[in-house]
Amino acid sequence: MKAKPFLLGLLTITLLLASCVPLENPPEDNSLNSSHPPQIESEEIPETTQIGDLTMEIYQLKIWKPGMEEGKFDTTIGSSEEILKRRDAWREKLQLEENPLLNGEELHVIEQFDDNKATVIVQLAGKEVLTIDCGEISPINNLRGKWVSGDDWYVEIAHVETESEKLISIGDIYKNGKSLNEDKGYDESFDFQILNGKPFYFFSKDGKIGFSYAGSETKLDFDGVGHHLCCSAGTGNPRHYPQMVSFKSWKGDDRFYVELGVFD
Repeated sequence: MKAKPFLLGLLTITLLLASCVPLENPPEDNSLNSSHPPQIESEEIPETTQIGDLTMEIYQLKIWKPGMEEGKFDTTIGSSEEILKRRDAWREKLQLEENPLLNGEELHVIEQFDDNKATVIVQLAGKEVLTIDCGEISPINNLRGKWVSGDDWYVEIAHVETESEKLISIGDIYKNGKSLNEDKGYDESFDFQILNGKPFYFFSKDGKIGFSYAGSETKLDFDGVGHHLCCSAGTGNPRHYPQMVSFKSWKGDDRFYVELGVFD
């Protein structure tokens, strides 16, 4: 009569021990069932190209529309706020000289407006050296800037015309009084700046976009670079800093945020 309780106890102990045996073949990947996302082994980096002294980083945009603040777009490899923070030290405001001097002589530029037409007059040492017809008055500033670099002076304008209620603007940079569009056969030249002490600007030629830095031209694999945008859309214009320029570009249906500069 005592054997039955003994057998029942032995059976209970056996079942308890069996329940403690681990599985021989656990699932290879149970990340879908985990509340924690899988870890990324290596940080994603943008497409990077070295062009002489310049480094170009290209970020493909997921969401961006003209008018969005610079820090509000998103890229395929992360938050733009984090991307912009990486080079926060490079984003100090680029100071432009109000009256730059060429060999001690002041470069002065005057805008004149008459009957909806804009004219830019350039003076050097008080003498008129250039007069530029800039087309019509519009929300787009006809005079884009003036600079002196070494023994050279530059003035940039936007020539604006109204065509079928649409504004058409063509940028042109003048070097020592000569149009770069005419001299180099550009369709357009725009967004001049002194970058790390050397002249820099964008250009388009034969339907291709590129840039010139320190006198050397480089073609870019983009269909265009945003510029001459006004009002809220102006956030899509290039942004200029002492050692770099950032800009929005496109190729086909793809949009990009690009940083180009001398990054020591």
